Amino acid sequence: MAHYAELDKNNVVIRVLTACNQDIADNGGELSEQAANYFGTYTPFLKEGVKWVQTSYNSNFRKQYASKGYTYDSVKDKFIAPQPFQSWILDSNDDWEAPVAYPTILTYEDNIRYSILWDENQQKWISEDKYRNEYEWSTQSLSWILTWEPPVAYPTVKTYGDNIRYFISWDEDNQRWIGKDNENNEFIWIPSSSSWIATGN
Repeated sequence: MAHYAELDKNNVVIRVLTACNQDIADNGGELSEQAANYFGTYTPFLKEGVKWVQTSYNSNFRKQYASKGYTYDSVKDKFIAPQPFQSWILDSNDDWEAPVAYPTILTYEDNIRYSILWDENQQKWISEDKYRNEYEWSTQSLSWILTWEPPVAYPTVKTYGDNIRYFISWDEDNQRWIGKDNENNEFIWIPSSSSWIATGN
């Protein structure tokens, strides 16, 4: 199926709808204004809509598949993604780029990925591992620097029964680790005995 993006007067995408491939072939072909206009004859605009522009679900043309909030650059004939943060700028490929290069170290331990986010206020990359340890990316050493860790070490016992993993979360109010099994039974991690104790819930 072909796809068309509906634009408002500022060339911002309002929605994307599917179209019949045969209709496109019979009315000017791929990327033609004739086919876009024909699509508009049986697909009314929304209140703010003014134009239909074809987009590629597989990103084969006009840079990338359009989504709501994208902007169509008619000069470059491309769909541009929304700006993620005020400090980010478009690079030569019309992709948004942070003022600090993306971290080169993405994983830890057994190839587990960090949860990486951009901190706009502090203009830096931050991350968190599965133990709730928090880091910031150092552009000098090209490494993650630990900035915070829970006051209680992450539980060393992570599974029960036939190697089924607990769902483990940090309880900030009580400063402890909570584990739940697949029946939603709750346990408290006891560091002194390195074991889980049922709460009775």
